[in-house]
Amino acid sequence: MNVWSKGLGNMSLELDLEKATLSTVVAVDPDGHRFVFSGIIESVWWEYAASLTGDDMVGFVRVLSSPRVASLLASAGGGRLLLRFVGRLIMFGLRFTYLLIAKRGAASTPSQSGREA
Repeated sequence: MNVWSKGLGNMSLELDLEKATLSTVVAVDPDGHRFVFSGIIESVWWEYAASLTGDDMVGFVRVLSSPRVASLLASAGGGRLLLRFVGRLIMFGLRFTYLLIAKRGAASTPSQSGREA
């Protein structure tokens, strides 16, 4: 991913998301949890951090599912890129489903602390 800001002038920097560190923090704002990814842009040793909410992620998926982006991905990477993208999307779906089921299962299990021996 290339990043650019006015402070960089005409220069853009390469941000490698594969090397990013991912963490989850509870934000002070009403959005609640935020996903934070951070790392270092090695070419200039610049530390970065970005935070996303669940709604931000849904927005990215909306953008990625647009016909213009699909056309760009098809022309840029062909079938191999499509397989990587779909494969990671499937893995995300499986993880999300597993965690959602596990969370609901844990919520419906009665607490052991209130029982007598």
